[in-house]
Amino acid sequence: MCCKIKRCTRYILLAGGIDVRNLPSKYIYTYIYIYSFQRPHHCLPSCLPSSTGRAATTVMATQLVEWTNAEGATVKVPPNVKAALEAKYRGQSNLGEKALCVLGFFNEKAFLKATVRKFCDTAPHDPLNLTAKANVATVLSLKADPSKKWTCGYGTILSTRLLEHALKCEKISDDDKLALCAKMGKSGAAQKWKEGYDDRHKIASSSSPAKKLSAAELEALTPAERNARKRQQSLSERTVQALSAAQIEAIHFALCTFFFICHIPFSVIENWAFVAFVSALSPAYAPKLFKRIALSTNWLGKLYDETQEKIESKLHIAMGKQTVIIDGFKDVRK
Repeated sequence: MCCKIKRCTRYILLAGGIDVRNLPSKYIYTYIYIYSFQRPHHCLPSCLPSSTGRAATTVMATQLVEWTNAEGATVKVPPNVKAALEAKYRGQSNLGEKALCVLGFFNEKAFLKATVRKFCDTAPHDPLNLTAKANVATVLSLKADPSKKWTCGYGTILSTRLLEHALKCEKISDDDKLALCAKMGKSGAAQKWKEGYDDRHKIASSSSPAKKLSAAELEALTPAERNARKRQQSLSERTVQALSAAQIEAIHFALCTFFFICHIPFSVIENWAFVAFVSALSPAYAPKLFKRIALSTNWLGKLYDETQEKIESKLHIAMGKQTVIIDGFKDVRK
């Protein structure tokens, strides 16, 4: 084997005695089987006799090895594909200490994806087209619940998503989850689960019957209901400052301008959702919120008079003739 072949590829197999084309039989025609990790290379060895070298045909092929999957079936694959299948987590190199802690809750199994073949071909694999990136994957299943499985492509194991699956599993004990969260540091999923755990276990540390009942009610709530209660509690715990009469009037004018300029229906001001929004913004202003009748009469008149006074003032100081053109129309779609 020549040095030229050794430099351009890693796995080479020579098979002689294959006659190709209509060439004289006194020559020996040789197929050269070459495989690279990324793409096939066609190479003609310079060590062959000149007559054979001129007549030889170079084709892509590969040295194949056998790999046995978890079910015991044997498949022929390229050597680099077998190396990836047999490596832990398919040889993914960006898995740090935290990721390995999460993966400790999972069983891992190598999986060989089928190659894309012709429609009429029912064979699952074409060994010559197998690559680690396209055909090698990892199947992860929870040790506590093997029925929960996820398939990760080559080099795409994400510990953040796997952490969420582990924390949601009811068959993993809270002690194990606490130990895992302690190792995750500032992970959002770990902190969220820890907060929920602390809220659920207030019932065990509380001596007051009222607090125990509140904790028991919180335990019975769905996650969405618990989050809504937390948001409301955060609003109720803030410091509310009293508003002066001038501040309340300024908010009144800003609110009315919003309704009139944006064409908001007057009924919205009495809608429970809008009232809740105002209460969240300013609990001190919410009791001062007026009704739709006051908005459509008193406050509409006040803003109209104030706007007319501003316009007349601008026109009074304008030079030359003063002309105002108003083009009104009705949108039939509304």
